[in-house]
Amino acid sequence: MTTRNYYDILNAKPNSTIDELKANYKQLILQYHPDKLVQHQQEDELLVLDMATDERSTQEFVDITEAWNCLKDPIKRKEYDAQLMLSKFHMHSNTYATITLNDMKRTYHKTRNIDTNESLLPDDYYYYYAYDCRCGGQYIIDDDSAEQFRRKHNNDDAAPPRTQNNDDVGEGGVGGSDVYEEIGELIVECNECSLVIILNG
Repeated sequence: MTTRNYYDILNAKPNSTIDELKANYKQLILQYHPDKLVQHQQEDELLVLDMATDERSTQEFVDITEAWNCLKDPIKRKEYDAQLMLSKFHMHSNTYATITLNDMKRTYHKTRNIDTNESLLPDDYYYYYAYDCRCGGQYIIDDDSAEQFRRKHNNDDAAPPRTQNNDDVGEGGVGGSDVYEEIGELIVECNECSLVIILNG
């Protein structure tokens, strides 16, 4: 039997709105509230709830309350969704590799307007980290996200020294992949296929 997540407990989906979650919570809490069960017992003498049913209902009430307390808070919900996504990635076999930031190639891309050939940024280029996928695509993380991940991983507010610059010009950009963040890990999708890499440290 698979473990239910908070959305399953509230009979909802991960993309449910807060109003939908609240409506489901109210309906379920009325159904499983311990006082409601006692009231049903008093109204109908023929209704006999055995101890196991009573314990299951009490546990369901606790689970519903715990799920609601997490999902009603936008920050807790975002963290929970990230954990849920991370566990889904770990369960599926679409992980290409588990690597470190040092395994990725730090490269730069020139930023010029195609029509006028003028610089778009004062520095004329931006840095990003890339790692080649077996499909020919790349896993790409922009420099700011990589440095933020490094600071979080090191539990340090000051950014560590940057790695040595590479003279290779990269193909592609930072918008080609989605990045999902979790404590201690960063999951990066390939810009061409459904594979992901898990970035540690």
